[in-house]
Amino acid sequence: MKNKNIPITICITVVISAFIFHFGIEYYKKQVTQEVMNYLVLEQGYQSTDIAEIKTYISKAPVVSTSVIFKDERNAMYMYKSNNGQMEQYSCIPAINDLKQKYIHAENP
Repeated sequence: MKNKNIPITICITVVISAFIFHFGIEYYKKQVTQEVMNYLVLEQGYQSTDIAEIKTYISKAPVVSTSVIFKDERNAMYMYKSNNGQMEQYSCIPAINDLKQKYIHAENP
């Protein structure tokens, strides 16, 4: 009887672990998104209404980054990351392949 409970226990453990991992990641992404929003509003002087879209990604490098699209410049995406506890804009990406695009919200043009 004891051996029959082992597979059930393993399955339950895997399901619970996956659930915790998934929602932990989502919570973390929301937290980072809020940190970037706070940086833009409190330190850079933007209004929350200036931002059309903000989304945090977990990928390879940098591991966690947040994209921001401003309402007055929907054809550009600005990428932010935390570097030693300080938020920084590390990239500007055009929505279309326009290498001559001038970025209105670039912090270090």
